[in-house]
Amino acid sequence: MKKDKTKLKEEICILLTLIIIFIVLAILVLNGKTIGFDKIISNFIINKIPESMNTILKVITTVGGTKVFPFVAIGLSILAILLKKKNYGIIIFLNSLLAACAYISIKNIIQRPRPTPFRFIEETGYSFPSGHATSNMALYGMLIYLIWKKLKNKKLKIVLTIILSLWILTVGVSRIYFNVHYASDIIAGFVLGIICIMITTTSLSKKLKI
Repeated sequence: MKKDKTKLKEEICILLTLIIIFIVLAILVLNGKTIGFDKIISNFIINKIPESMNTILKVITTVGGTKVFPFVAIGLSILAILLKKKNYGIIIFLNSLLAACAYISIKNIIQRPRPTPFRFIEETGYSFPSGHATSNMALYGMLIYLIWKKLKNKKLKIVLTIILSLWILTVGVSRIYFNVHYASDIIAGFVLGIICIMITTTSLSKKLKI
């Protein structure tokens, strides 16, 4: 019981720290303080990735997109239920729903215009935080959480974590490469995705017996 309370306090401290980081990022963005940083990261990524990677990155940014995200989240939730892991399905679905509501709401509050001009693809809507970064971090980050919570094979855990982490990172990089997001949008999206995971797991893990 004491361990549970200590763990909960630690999780709440981490959650509050992440929320503060996100708020600070939002304030810096609103005051135009991330422009220099954003340009450095954007120029680095655009200059280092050859145009021959366009097709691959387009596929990644499409599959990791906010239009595909609901279908993947619902699909994984249904799959978990079919595999008799109903509680996993519930937490994946609720976490994904929270992430979608969070980034859509914040986008409309901050109303940061996207960088221009776009490269190779077109986008609409506001820029901060990145919906791609938020949704992928929330969904695949939750899978990483469940993998480490329930999977016994340590080598498989590490392999799956590396694959999922690389996917999340690559989706974020692709958004900067196509100049549809600033680096600060991506970082904020990743932070917001982790916040959603922590809120969901802290409030539901015990109830769902995960």
